[in-house]
Amino acid sequence: MPAFNIPSEAFKEAALRSEKIRIVGLLGVLAALVMVVLLRFLADSSNAGFFLQVCALLGGLIAYEAVMYAIVRRAIEAEQDLPYWVWGGNLFVETLVPTIAIIMLVAST
Repeated sequence: MPAFNIPSEAFKEAALRSEKIRIVGLLGVLAALVMVVLLRFLADSSNAGFFLQVCALLGGLIAYEAVMYAIVRRAIEAEQDLPYWVWGGNLFVETLVPTIAIIMLVAST
């Protein structure tokens, strides 16, 4: 990540490859979570409103991560680093999601 401003091209490339692998892993976890939520809803459909909220949150996060994957892949192909605002924006969004999930859980009880 650019916080240390290491002038090594190999380090920047490795950071981007690592980010790409992390995004793929996160997309896999999110897909599994969607399946769990869907199975749970099929077993007990008494709280459809909360189910829709969770699906909207997960769907939005999956779409966001898919866009980030495309951005990272394009940066790797162009052999360029991501701008600071992309790293910072990604950090902000990905730390905001658990907060939103907690607020949704508290509001649903």
